[in-house]
Amino acid sequence: MDKSEITDARIMEGATVTEAGRVIVPLADGLPLGKVTYTRAILRQLTAGDILEAQEEAERLVYAKDGTLSLVMSPARMGREALRRQVARLEGESGETFDGPLAVEDLGRCTGRDLAALQAGVELLDSVAARNAEALQARGRSAAGRGNDASAGGHGGPQDGHAV
Repeated sequence: MDKSEITDARIMEGATVTEAGRVIVPLADGLPLGKVTYTRAILRQLTAGDILEAQEEAERLVYAKDGTLSLVMSPARMGREALRRQVARLEGESGETFDGPLAVEDLGRCTGRDLAALQAGVELLDSVAARNAEALQARGRSAAGRGNDASAGGHGGPQDGHAV
């Protein structure tokens, strides 16, 4: 998804990407938890541990028609588990904070509009990560394509002068 697709989406009005690579998503309706209604969510990239935990939570043991047990993963449950782990923090209008991840029940308190905003924020986060990966890849290709680069010892051969 390119940047123009994301910035044109009405649901993402007011979303910002921080220097730390996180996305701040405004919650139009707010998420009430306890006595506070949180109006901003800060999203982060998933770690390998987050993904593994989300996969475990998304699996269920079910009986097949023949009576055997099977382990089945629900894509919807996997998405929910990943999303709730990406909420690093919630912020209220008066400076209150709630550290993530969200509980499944807390995520379920979001309005449809705020849930869509969180999902769009995750898409924005993913697109930023993809652009960064592409930039690193391009930089690696351009450096590798130079024949007489200074990093290759100035001669195009090994840096220490020994033949390979």
